[in-house]
Amino acid sequence: MIGQWFRHDIEDLLARGRRAVVCDAHGSGAFLLKVLPSTISLMTAHNELEELEVRYRAEKDFPNKDVVFYTSMPKNEIKYLLEYAETGGMIDLTDIEGYIKTRLFAAVGVNASIDGDSLVMAARLSLDKDLNWWKGVAAGIIKPFDLQSYIVQFVCAPQQTLKDMDETVCEVFTNEVYHLMGKQRTHQTAEMMAREIMHAIFNGLVQNKITADLLQLYYTLIDKVSAHAALKTYMEGYELPSDCNPTKAHPDHPFVQLDRKLTEMLSQALLNGADTFACLHAINERVNSKYATSFKADWLKQLVVLMSDHVNELYKINSLEALAKYYQTHFCCLDRAMRLLYVAFLNNPGTLRPLQYHYEQQVKVLHDKWFSLCDQYQSTQQGLVVNALLQAGKVAVIVGDGLRLEIADAVANEISGKVNRDFAFSSLPSVTECGMSALYGCDKVETSAQVRFTHLKKQVPSLEVMILDNLNESVTAEKLLLTFGDIDQVGEKKQLAGLKDISGYHVLLAEKIRQLLAMGYNMVYLTTDHGFVITGLLDEADKIPVPSATEIKVDERFILSNDQLSDTTFIEKSGRNMRYAYLYFAPTDKPFVSRGTYGYAHGGLTPQECIIPHYCFYKDQTEVSGCKITITNKEELKAVTGNYFTVKLKAEGDASDLFTSSRKIKVQLYNTQGNLLSSSVETLKAGTSLSKELEMIGTACKFVIVDFQTTEQLDSCPIEISHARDIDDLF
Repeated sequence: MIGQWFRHDIEDLLARGRRAVVCDAHGSGAFLLKVLPSTISLMTAHNELEELEVRYRAEKDFPNKDVVFYTSMPKNEIKYLLEYAETGGMIDLTDIEGYIKTRLFAAVGVNASIDGDSLVMAARLSLDKDLNWWKGVAAGIIKPFDLQSYIVQFVCAPQQTLKDMDETVCEVFTNEVYHLMGKQRTHQTAEMMAREIMHAIFNGLVQNKITADLLQLYYTLIDKVSAHAALKTYMEGYELPSDCNPTKAHPDHPFVQLDRKLTEMLSQALLNGADTFACLHAINERVNSKYATSFKADWLKQLVVLMSDHVNELYKINSLEALAKYYQTHFCCLDRAMRLLYVAFLNNPGTLRPLQYHYEQQVKVLHDKWFSLCDQYQSTQQGLVVNALLQAGKVAVIVGDGLRLEIADAVANEISGKVNRDFAFSSLPSVTECGMSALYGCDKVETSAQVRFTHLKKQVPSLEVMILDNLNESVTAEKLLLTFGDIDQVGEKKQLAGLKDISGYHVLLAEKIRQLLAMGYNMVYLTTDHGFVITGLLDEADKIPVPSATEIKVDERFILSNDQLSDTTFIEKSGRNMRYAYLYFAPTDKPFVSRGTYGYAHGGLTPQECIIPHYCFYKDQTEVSGCKITITNKEELKAVTGNYFTVKLKAEGDASDLFTSSRKIKVQLYNTQGNLLSSSVETLKAGTSLSKELEMIGTACKFVIVDFQTTEQLDSCPIEISHARDIDDLF
């Protein structure tokens, strides 16, 4: 504001006679000259000779233009410019503090609570500030020189920030920066000074000895996404001390290297049976901290889950159904945590093995309880997909291959809305042909996917089947089955390495479910044929020896035999599904000795393989977002003649109702492969109609109306070429 006040004063003086003099004997008001517009000619004079020269130039070159004379001569020494000072006027900035106070009082009606150098500094900093800022300064609420705001800009762009500063402000800023670091001022480039600031912050965080001002600066930097690129650059140039202890570092530090070192310390403590309290305390503090969230290792949360007790209530359970519920609500999060820890440390087996062993100790307790109750095991998978699709309304079912319960649970956690988290027991053995046959209601195990789909379509004639990746707004089926086989394909092909791909699938599935709900499906089911186990890092001694028998087929997770095995440690079930007399499982998640790689497996009888999700996501019941839009000439569109056709739309609703008086829609034309041919946006008001002329491309296509805001499908119809001969030209 001081710039505006000064400019107004100058303009008032120039209005008298196009000449004004600014006297600034101490030179402290020179910064105000920056606000003068380019239409005003500025001339400077600092002695008697220069006075004479600028007067001559003004009369010769600018006789009828505005001129401001700036002089550092005391007022009583001015001679040749005195005439202009008396006729045009003069502003005396020799007492700049008094000038500022006078203008400030005139603007806000109060005397400033600061004076001296602080007031002048406020004036230098106020050129781009408004009146409210000055009111805060005058009341003492706002500190004129806010080091934090300047230093954030400086850290992100050191050289440019200093370049843009007033010389006096730059001097004060530099002194404040060195004071902030607790160091003596030295001559350094802007980049070096910025690097020193950040290194002081990093040292303080690593040692957990950081001043409140430096910590606040750090918080300001990490809160600004725009500063993250610069922050990461400084981090790359900072070398962590070799003796740094992650258990003693500040919990808000930004170094993933320290998180990794902390994990390695925990792993080593588990290996040696040492006290883990310090490691767990540091991990919990870091996880619970609300700062530097984007700089923390994702696996820290998984370590907290891993080190929690998940089996303390198992002794109370005496039924397989109750145990499955307990697994869903208390234990499957541990499976997810360990899966993600495999992803993070697969290339570091030294760290991973003790973590895996700790996980296995809890899994063993679960499995011991599970296998003690497995005589109660009965598959409930038969017809799950059929029953879901036969429900009223628009229903979609996503069938995964190898979708473990904990992944489905992660999907549900991603979606805000109504969800029924039901589960079922898979058919045995828990392999694809058994599980898919049961889901689709087949009477026996069908090895052909096409046969299974054909059987399903006989029960649900209106069903449309497609791969999940192909879902788009052209899909209008009342009953929809979407297949998602990525998990099993990746797991069987890549084994443990495939876990990295699998870790992102819950986000993809959640996105597709939200899309289906938005398209108007009332219920979206998520289920699967089977789950899987992660056999992890294995030694040969961990694998299960294969018993001897005459007619035997050995899989990684089960054995089929026509001979009854004498080994009573195996769990025996009927093998008729697989055309064998007996089906055997080892009461463990370890594999039988067999050909192929190990890491990802299914077919066994563990909870991870056999408790499958049968989750249902419901469409939120929201208010009507507009009038009802329908296609009124569907019958005509079933037999189109010629290259062009017209779609007629009608809007129904209450024209006086704000919510149903109109609707913005997208009208889209797709070919039979689901590719978008054309799209336009229309707005219809209640009680009106719209005719849309379109070109026929091919022999058939589909017309779809979609709500512009919600993407809900409002109506659709197929467009088909008439097979009758077009005889219009004969008449």
